[in-house]
Amino acid sequence: MSSGVETEANDDQDTVPEHLHCVTCFGGPWGRIEQCTNGHLLCAHAGVEPPSCVSKLRAQALVDREHPKCPTCRTELVDTPSRALTAEQTIAALPVICCHCKNSMQRGSLIDHQGVCPRAPVVCAAKDDGGCGWEGPRANQVEHEKTCVYVVVLAKIGPLRANFEGQILGLKASNATFVGQIQELQASKETSEGQILELKASKETSEGQILELKASHTKLEEEHKKLEQQHDKLQRDMLLRAATLGDVRTLSQVGGAEASGSPPLTPRSLHVHMTTKAAKRARLTLPPGFAYEDVAKPTQPSPARPRARE
Repeated sequence: MSSGVETEANDDQDTVPEHLHCVTCFGGPWGRIEQCTNGHLLCAHAGVEPPSCVSKLRAQALVDREHPKCPTCRTELVDTPSRALTAEQTIAALPVICCHCKNSMQRGSLIDHQGVCPRAPVVCAAKDDGGCGWEGPRANQVEHEKTCVYVVVLAKIGPLRANFEGQILGLKASNATFVGQIQELQASKETSEGQILELKASKETSEGQILELKASHTKLEEEHKKLEQQHDKLQRDMLLRAATLGDVRTLSQVGGAEASGSPPLTPRSLHVHMTTKAAKRARLTLPPGFAYEDVAKPTQPSPARPRARE
């Protein structure tokens, strides 16, 4: 028997013909019946407790990663179930006797009857919540629960319990919200810490660049001083050479450039009057800061060698 329904003999295999038995549990099906493409019957009753034979086959096929098959002919079960309505109606019309009240009825109505049968065994409503161990026929359940202490206490604390359960659910929801906010704050904290590290690294890079620029600036200042010194030395050499060669124009230009701050003469002007012999040392006007002793004396030409007699 596949659905747990109790009958007179606790086994209804004699009331259901063998050709209508389920090919999986070998019992008479209750309720819905499905069939394979070859017509073999399978229990497919509604509900999950106990699960039907078809449900077990399909669940096992998912675990094995294969298509469900009929246990008898091994043909694959189609995705769209094929219902055996003729078998369902035939089995539902079979006679059966309730094991509690001994009344005879059709097999299709037995499940509904046992849900209201006055002689069916039931338990106290306070068994699970209150702990009452009473068990008896359904006809005596109402009289028992009128005097059952567990039922009375449960009726008193039931609203309070429901209220507490509602508060607990509310607190759980609030806690979940707080947990989400904490996670967001932690994520924001991690992001801020990452940004701080990036800013620190950028600061260190900027400080390094500043130090490099300072060092480069210092080097440029030193080179500028060297160039100024070379410029002063070049102007002094130009004045001395111009004075030596008697280049009055060059002397006036170099001296005027020093006085007015205009750009100095280029070294090329030193070669303008290299062969001039007209100027004399006494007539030269040197710029301020130069004395005649600073002017190099012209080199005396070497005497000409006497020509040999022929």
